Amino acid sequence: AYLLLKNKLPELFSTNKELIEIASGLIIIIALFQISDGLQSVELGILRGIKDVKVPTVITFISYWVIGLPLGYLFGFTLKLNAQGVWYGLAISLLCASIFLFLRFNYITKRI
Repeated sequence: AYLLLKNKLPELFSTNKELIEIASGLIIIIALFQISDGLQSVELGILRGIKDVKVPTVITFISYWVIGLPLGYLFGFTLKLNAQGVWYGLAISLLCASIFLFLRFNYITKRI
């Protein structure tokens, strides 16, 4: 839905052509990171359910603050990708979190 309506959704909130163009580009990134965000949310919930909270907390901290924030700054400001660059950093951090949490889940369940 995001990809199909990427140009129409911003028009619901603004008539400013420049803003609509920027928002349309961001909606593509948002649509793609929804998959990683959904996965990492479920994985985090599963790990909490099996009483594994310390390592997943470290994983999410590293993914968001150590990987995502610097990448968002690098892409957004250093490489001058602006808002899209910041969202690329967020998308990569969510992807890292989902991969690392999946690996943690596999490790924990093999031990059980």
